[in-house]
Amino acid sequence: MNLINLEDSLENIQYEGHDEGRVINLPFPQLRCLIANRLNVSTLIFKSTFIERLYTSYCPITEFTAKLMNTLQYFVADSCKISNMNFLFNQNNENHVIKEIDLSYNILTEIPLIKSNSLQKLLINGNRITNVNSLANSSLPELQSLNISSN
Repeated sequence: MNLINLEDSLENIQYEGHDEGRVINLPFPQLRCLIANRLNVSTLIFKSTFIERLYTSYCPITEFTAKLMNTLQYFVADSCKISNMNFLFNQNNENHVIKEIDLSYNILTEIPLIKSNSLQKLLINGNRITNVNSLANSSLPELQSLNISSN
């Protein structure tokens, strides 16, 4: 009989609730997709560096680890407490993997100069952004959808 170790094979997790913990540890090295909505946590710890899809809405999370940005294609963190987008890009403000960013209804105050030949959708509506000049100077040749309303 073969035993399956979930920690080594689990690729998708959906975890929703109102946990009162401050840290959730996800020790799954092959994790590709995480849906974690309405969690009352400040930190998510990942063993995987292969996450392609991350959905964390209505969480008091403020920032995410840069280790995920090499494979992350879809990032949705609407209605959280994120104050900047810098963690989504490398030190040169580049990310050529990500296709969708939804940071609507957070507390963003500015948009960094972005270089991405993969980003197709950028939703940053409902924040505190007062200047969008950096978008005009960004390199986003594949951008198809942009929402900056209600800022």
